[in-house]
Amino acid sequence: MGGERAVACYSCIVYAVTIVHMLLQGVGDGSQPLMSRCYGEGAAGEFRSVRRLAYGFAGALACASAGILFLGRYYIGKLFGASEDVLVEAGNVLPVFLLGILFLSFTRVTTSGFYATEKNLFSYALVYGEPILLFLFLLVLPRFTGMAGVWWSTCLSQIVCAIVAQILKMGGTGRICDVNKQDG
Repeated sequence: MGGERAVACYSCIVYAVTIVHMLLQGVGDGSQPLMSRCYGEGAAGEFRSVRRLAYGFAGALACASAGILFLGRYYIGKLFGASEDVLVEAGNVLPVFLLGILFLSFTRVTTSGFYATEKNLFSYALVYGEPILLFLFLLVLPRFTGMAGVWWSTCLSQIVCAIVAQILKMGGTGRICDVNKQDG
């Protein structure tokens, strides 16, 4: 769907957005050992402080990166030798991908928090859930909305994963349950 032009547009977008994804993954992976140490020591307050710092930094990084990419959205394709048509289309479509970045920042830190607190199944659900959701959205959305459905599939999978992450984080109890070992 979309032909060569859509593939070229997607390539430009993915090259730019993947850098942000890796930075956010680094925040999550970098905070995980600290959260794990706090969890192992039973230092719930320190755990929350580290996690809050990671959420704040990941969120700020996501917003700053999205802002920079948004401002340069019609120039990104030039870095990859894209045609004028692709430059315009990539610039028009990039904001859809940028919307998902803030949700992704939350999910990456939450996933690391689950690893740190021995809730590996929750982490696996998020890690593998995102591509499964993406696949399902790609099967359904384009049938109703054409190329717009292809573009929105990534963002929607990130939004749904962030919602699932929050639900898992609350443990269905309405309160955060991943701080103390006795919370199960």
